[in-house]
Amino acid sequence: MPARTGNPGPSWTDTTGTSGDIEVSYGQPPRALDQRVSPEARTALASAFASGAKQKDLARQYGISIRSVKRLIQQARKAGLT
Repeated sequence: MPARTGNPGPSWTDTTGTSGDIEVSYGQPPRALDQRVSPEARTALASAFASGAKQKDLARQYGISIRSVKRLIQQARKAGLT
């Protein structure tokens, strides 16, 4: 097995194909969910889910994991948004 180097990967930001609400950074530690998804995107995600969108489709659309979608929906329910 080859030895690992200290380089975790490319350090660049890919925002292509997004509406500017979500940013994907490579080569850096993950940021908190509230820093990755804007409040406007959270509201849009919650309303899309309430309208019948599937969690896996929302995860793909917003560039986050399904578990993150579940957390955002749970937070929206607690806040009374759904």
